[in-house]
Amino acid sequence: MKTPLTREQKIEILGKMGEKYVGNYLAETRKVIHSLNNFDSEKDMTADGKTVEVKVGTPFITEGSIAFKRSQLQKCREVDEFYYVTIPAPKYKYRWSGWLFRIENTFKYRIRKVKRSNGWVDEMALVQIEQEAVIPIHKVEDSVITEMMKYTTSNY
Repeated sequence: MKTPLTREQKIEILGKMGEKYVGNYLAETRKVIHSLNNFDSEKDMTADGKTVEVKVGTPFITEGSIAFKRSQLQKCREVDEFYYVTIPAPKYKYRWSGWLFRIENTFKYRIRKVKRSNGWVDEMALVQIEQEAVIPIHKVEDSVITEMMKYTTSNY
């Protein structure tokens, strides 16, 4: 019998899937080199020599935002290119679920404390989707979203 994946393992797998997806997208027209360091503090990959960071997550629907940990804010601001793949919330439909976005480093954000089910509190950077710096690239294929949804940790 298989041991169920932990929340942390699901997050790690989902992040790697997002990196592969964006890497494949960029590799259609550019030379992509993935970082071999799982904990690279500067980038996930390079595309034609430009540093690239990728995040994956369920949109913060009530805020009209994407979200990531505050500790990642500087990295997301300093790379040459920042991409975000939104995956749907299991129980809600949202216009921007299942999209690939490129986010310019001029993005506006706010910090919000989010209490987790285990009682921990995370400081999250919330980036409003409806701003000039957040550019929708394309809707992600249903087959990719279906695969990513297997690893969601969202309870919404």
